[in-house]
Amino acid sequence: MENVTTPIAAPMLTAACLLLNVPVAVASNTPQPVVVIQDSELPQYVSFESQETEATEVQAERASLSLYKTLKEELNVSHTTLAPWIGLKRRSMYNWFEDPSSTRNADEVEQRLSNLAALVRDMEPEHKPLLHKVAFSPIDGDPRFGQALVDGASKEDLMHWYDMLYDKFDLMA
Repeated sequence: MENVTTPIAAPMLTAACLLLNVPVAVASNTPQPVVVIQDSELPQYVSFESQETEATEVQAERASLSLYKTLKEELNVSHTTLAPWIGLKRRSMYNWFEDPSSTRNADEVEQRLSNLAALVRDMEPEHKPLLHKVAFSPIDGDPRFGQALVDGASKEDLMHWYDMLYDKFDLMA
């Protein structure tokens, strides 16, 4: 007998024969678990929500202390000078260092720190060390600016005073 396959049909027939000889996997068999865990054996989780909120409060207190230290360095003033600007007396300021939430007016101190930080952020770098001199000197500045700082003026009021006294800052820089 003669071989009737052509050279093109031979590879196709070989591929078809190979595919028909491959065993087909049956999906009806489900795997058996290696280890069986009961509900009572599952790990128990304890909620730490109260500790997380305490940690957040501690981080906020540390943030206000670091902001205070940053402002003190940028403005080049002492603790005694900066304390009234944020609504603290010198004696209560050291207690505030230990526990910022222990002061009676902790929210007011936070607000004043925020307002002062906003002012310092918008000030020219060479003007920052001059803030105390311009704000409280009747000769070099305007004491009403200093009184606004001590009274806890808003961000807008502090920026208004800075804009009004900008030329005096420039003359001293």
